[in-house]
Amino acid sequence: MQDYRARRREGGFTLIELLVVIAIIALLIGILLPAIGKARDTAKALKCQTNNRGIGTAMLLYANDYKDWFPVIPSSNPNESRADLMSKQQSAGGVAGLFSLFQVGDAEFQGYDSPPVGDRGYIGAFGVGLRRYANGSDQPLLANYIEAFEVLTCPLDREDSYFGWSGDINTKRYNFSGRVSKVPTAPTSAEEVISYNISYLYFAGLRPNDADVLTSPVIWGDETNTNDVATNAFYGYNWAEDEPGQGQEPQAVLDELGFNPATGYAKVDNHGDEGGYFVFSDGHVEFITQNPQRTFFADYKGLLQSNPALAQELKTEAKSINLFNPDRSRLMRTID
Repeated sequence: MQDYRARRREGGFTLIELLVVIAIIALLIGILLPAIGKARDTAKALKCQTNNRGIGTAMLLYANDYKDWFPVIPSSNPNESRADLMSKQQSAGGVAGLFSLFQVGDAEFQGYDSPPVGDRGYIGAFGVGLRRYANGSDQPLLANYIEAFEVLTCPLDREDSYFGWSGDINTKRYNFSGRVSKVPTAPTSAEEVISYNISYLYFAGLRPNDADVLTSPVIWGDETNTNDVATNAFYGYNWAEDEPGQGQEPQAVLDELGFNPATGYAKVDNHGDEGGYFVFSDGHVEFITQNPQRTFFADYKGLLQSNPALAQELKTEAKSINLFNPDRSRLMRTID
């Protein structure tokens, strides 16, 4: 009997031993889980970088086919001035209008002869017909230049907004009373291509080798959760004066979203408040950590008088499209 009990003790674990093993496993899980989560986020960020590069390639292919111009949403007036044309770049559902002319999203699809019921996007031009641009064309500009629509959504994009279809888009900001919060879904069809399923913004009105731009201009990058149109882009923050400017969201909203004026992004954006990926006209991609308004649109010549040190920084970075022509950004349009 004594030998049997000894063998039982040798073949099993005591309660203390089991508790120690459980504690070690729990400790390892606690150490590994954050690392696994970080690795997963890193992979998603790389996917976002790849998405930007893919769109940049599509843009360059388009420009090669269309007289060295990146895509521009067409107008009903073929003789419209360049400035007026730029002011209408949001008219086909913004960035979504480059890829789809019947933007259903999560609205109720009722067939191609009827407007979807719910939070839909652009479905056609008044007086021209469904699934057409204002000039009558029924071919989305970039739809044939990408392999899959999923490239339009960043895997880290957790939230987006629907600002409605009618009315003045320039007045619709994050604090807009009609805004509807959305969870982005990577589109698998043209009907699912809609503003709130797209994680990026587009700088319309530029060329790969723009005569007024000293270096390769930026063309595409991570959007924010506000309405990134014209002066509303990047929450409309006045980076130069560090105080509210045209298009500025109320400070209470910026505080709520965790806005970082140095980077131009908020905690709720694709990469949090750290910055965003951008692709340039030569095809390279960078993660920009300084406010995009400062980086891409600063008036270099104006700053030579008011802030020569900052002007020198901008000249060294060579990313502002206004380095040579201080008015170049007036003939382009930020749309999302």
